[in-house]
Amino acid sequence: MKKFTACMILAAATLIGASDFEAGKNAYQKSDYKKAKELFEAACQNENNAQACAVLAVMYINAQGVPKDNNKAKELYKKACDNNFELGCDGYKELSTR
Repeated sequence: MKKFTACMILAAATLIGASDFEAGKNAYQKSDYKKAKELFEAACQNENNAQACAVLAVMYINAQGVPKDNNKAKELYKKACDNNFELGCDGYKELSTR
């Protein structure tokens, strides 16, 4: 069973220039999970940024700045997968088998 972490997704992020995502990444790396959640949520919803959706999913799995919620994480991974982000598809598949 693969274990996903936000660090893996952040390292795989190749879309530069999405300001909410970049700011969220910086906040996450400083452990400011409340701010990171707000920024990743904005990037996921408003910019359709698949990496932001996937990192937010990990935050819900690990209860980082949000309550633990595997159903919400699965929904976010699906959105990332629907936007052709392979790690999002992997996360969605993993949660679907639990």
